[in-house]
Amino acid sequence: MSPPIAIEARNLVKEYRIYRRPADVLWELVSRRPRHQRHRALDDVSFAIRRGEVVGIIGRNGAGKSTLLKVLTGVLDHEGGTVSIRGEVSAILELGVGLNPEYSGRENILFGCVCRGMSLREAEAKFDRIVAFAELEEVIDRPFKTYSSGMQGRLLFATSIHVDAEILIVDEALAAGDALFQEKCLRHMKDLARSGRTILFVSHSIALIQQLCNRGILLHEGRILFDGDTATVLHEYDQILAQARRGATEAALDHPTYVYGDGEQHHAELKAFIPGIDILDQDGGPTAHLEHGKRYTVRLIVVFNEDVEHAILGFRIHMPSGLVLYALQNTLRQFDIGGRKGQTLEVSFDWMCRLQAGQYILSCGVGEVLDASNGLYPAPFNEIHIRNNVKTLTVTSDAVFGGVVDFEAGIRSRVLRDAASSAARQSALV
Repeated sequence: MSPPIAIEARNLVKEYRIYRRPADVLWELVSRRPRHQRHRALDDVSFAIRRGEVVGIIGRNGAGKSTLLKVLTGVLDHEGGTVSIRGEVSAILELGVGLNPEYSGRENILFGCVCRGMSLREAEAKFDRIVAFAELEEVIDRPFKTYSSGMQGRLLFATSIHVDAEILIVDEALAAGDALFQEKCLRHMKDLARSGRTILFVSHSIALIQQLCNRGILLHEGRILFDGDTATVLHEYDQILAQARRGATEAALDHPTYVYGDGEQHHAELKAFIPGIDILDQDGGPTAHLEHGKRYTVRLIVVFNEDVEHAILGFRIHMPSGLVLYALQNTLRQFDIGGRKGQTLEVSFDWMCRLQAGQYILSCGVGEVLDASNGLYPAPFNEIHIRNNVKTLTVTSDAVFGGVVDFEAGIRSRVLRDAASSAARQSALV
C-alpha cells in the first residue's frame, strides 16, 4: 500500500502584473483601463508528493521554483488550481525573512520556534541544540542586525530544522554559511529524510539534488517539463543548460571585445597587437572542432609597432560565463619573448585537449613585462592588446566522466579483510 499524499497541487496558476512604470498603477486605478502586462509564473502545475518522499525541484532562474514554494506554503495567493498540504509544515523560503533585526539571536530563536507552533517551554528545551548547530554560542545575545549574512542564515536554518514538523520545505537554504556548515546541513537533511520526513527541496545545485533526493521535478518557464527519478530529471536539466550555453557562446562570438585597441583602426596606436589566432590540429590545419584526447596548437600572430623587450603572450579557454578552464602564457614557463619595432612573430602553444564534450570560448592577449630583474613570473606587467571571445571551440568526446575536465583518474580495489578471517578471529576470542 502506497504512503498517503502529503503535498498535492492541481492545475496551479500564478500570475503577476508587470507595470513599466510605478505611475502606471495609479493611472490604472483612475482610468480603470489596464496599463499592465501579465506574466504567468506558474502555468497549470500539477504533482503529488507522498509522505516520506524527498523531492528536488530544479530549473533555471525565473522557472517559477520559489513562486511555487510560496504558493504551497500560503505566502502567495494563486489565480487557479488547488493546493493541499496534509501535515505540519516547517518552511525556509528566504534566509533572514521573519527575523527581527533588533532582537538578539536568543530572542529570535525563541520567537521563531513559538511562531512555528511550539510552546515556550518546548522552545527553551531545544534552545541549546539550535545554538550549537548554528555555531553561534559566542554571539547569541548580540542584536541580530550585527550578524553577518552567513550567521543569519545559520540561525534561521538551525531553528527551522529543529521544529518537529512532518513536512520540510526548503528554498536554497543550504547556501547558508561556509562549506563546513553546508556539509553539516546536508548530513542533517539526510538524517531527516531517513527518519521518514517529507522534504521538498529547491536548489540550483545538481550535486545537492543528486545526493539528497530520490525524485526530481524540472520546472521551465512556469511549467513542469519532467517529473520522475532524479537521474532522468537532472539529465534533462543538463540538456537545457547545454542549449543555453550554446546560445551564450554564439552571442559572445557575435560581440567579440577588444579590451585595449577597439578594432583594427586603432592597432597602429598600440605597441603590439594580435591580428590572428588559430587552433591547429596535429596535421597543422586550422580547426574549431576538437576531439578529447588529441593534441592541438594555439597559434598567435603578433605585430610589434614598438620595441617590447619582454612580452607576455597567452591564451585562455573559458565558459560563456567567463569561468576560466585553462590559461597559459609564456611567462608562466619562464619563456622569454621579445619583439622589435616592425617585427611580426608567430607564437605557438601545444596542449592536450582533456575537455568534456561541449562548446567553449577562446581568448588571447599580449602585454609587456615591466621589470624582469627577478624573472618573468611573477613580475608586474601592462596589458597592451586583449582579444576576448575570438573563437568558439566545439569539443567531442567518447570519454565518460562528470564535470568539465578529465583528470584521467584510475580505480583500484583490494581486500583488506575478508569475512572468513573475521569469523575465525571472533571464534578464537570466544
